[in-house]
Amino acid sequence: MKWRFSPDAEAGAMWLQNPDVMYVYVDYTVDGNAWRRLMVATARWLNGHLAGVSGPDDHSWAVVPTMLVLPSVEGSKLRTLLDQAISEGGLDVYSTPA
Repeated sequence: MKWRFSPDAEAGAMWLQNPDVMYVYVDYTVDGNAWRRLMVATARWLNGHLAGVSGPDDHSWAVVPTMLVLPSVEGSKLRTLLDQAISEGGLDVYSTPA
């Protein structure tokens, strides 16, 4: 199992420092051949975006793409959670070819 930030490591570094205000894409492979891509965000990021949906009178709406949502932590804790989620498998159903 391998994974990397997409489009580059700099995007990942920015996300690790600011996970509640941005999301990141992660490319991963389980078999070493086919790479897959998945959007990753924290629960706080997702909740902040959903909070903007006011209700039927305001005609607000939100599009929620397929994503892996992790707890609202930072840095190395996020890396560990990504390792665990990808290692457990089953994400291919939700990801796209990279």
